[in-house]
Amino acid sequence: MHLLTKKYNFIQENTIVCFLFSFAIVEVLAELFSFKMILFAFRPLVALLLIYLYWITSKERNGFFL
Repeated sequence: MHLLTKKYNFIQENTIVCFLFSFAIVEVLAELFSFKMILFAFRPLVALLLIYLYWITSKERNGFFL
């Protein structure tokens, strides 16, 4: 059971990291072409994904870090 949970967490972590990189690429392109609406939409998503990645990967969660 523990192995399945560990494998699921690994897949979940990789998925979140892929989302972060794809959002970063979208943000760079939006900055390059001056699409302010896309920047407005994607910046909070990057912060939320980073918080979620911290939450699922850390063993001891610190509330002050968030």
